Amino acid sequence: MKSLHPNILKLMDSIINKIADNIHDFSVSDQVFTRCRKLNSTDLIKLILNMGAGSLNSEIFHAFPDMNSRMTASAFEQQKAKLKPECFKEIMSELSQVNNTLQLLDNKYLVVAIDGSDFDQPFNPESENIFRGKDGRIYCQLHVNALYDVLNKLYLDMVIQPRQKMDEREAALTMLCDQNPELVLLKKLWLCRIMNTMLTYHAE
Repeated sequence: MKSLHPNILKLMDSIINKIADNIHDFSVSDQVFTRCRKLNSTDLIKLILNMGAGSLNSEIFHAFPDMNSRMTASAFEQQKAKLKPECFKEIMSELSQVNNTLQLLDNKYLVVAIDGSDFDQPFNPESENIFRGKDGRIYCQLHVNALYDVLNKLYLDMVIQPRQKMDEREAALTMLCDQNPELVLLKKLWLCRIMNTMLTYHAE
């Protein structure tokens, strides 16, 4: 079984610094991240990646124990809104490409698994991600479809969808066509539909 990179934290810092050096490729405008602020792009990315299950104020407090370095929750939200989701996808992609000697089944097959999970967001009545559950309650929810390299313990890709508009088959096809793995583990109910669609796709 593949172990973690021996210098995983240094590697992560290196990737984040590389992203920060090219932050305008991953921000909503060339005009953002141009002024010195308490929360620069490097610290912003690290703060987001290190967040746990605490409240936003609690996470900021623990990340920045020095009050002079600490920003308000509102300031954090304003900075976060400047980042594109592609920023974090690039970090994931860089991490997955570090080791070129991937473990393969029978030295031939890249084995991947696909599954989806729902994630609750703080409730916002104006959000496009509002979803009514079977219990009748209303949530803000995202559905994350992930493509996972089973033998090397790496996430290779993901597709994020509003929960009420989720389409796991379409997400799976998107990821499979991008990665073109040799051996895929799927939920049984997906298998026939996806294989039929892929056969049609390749025939065209």
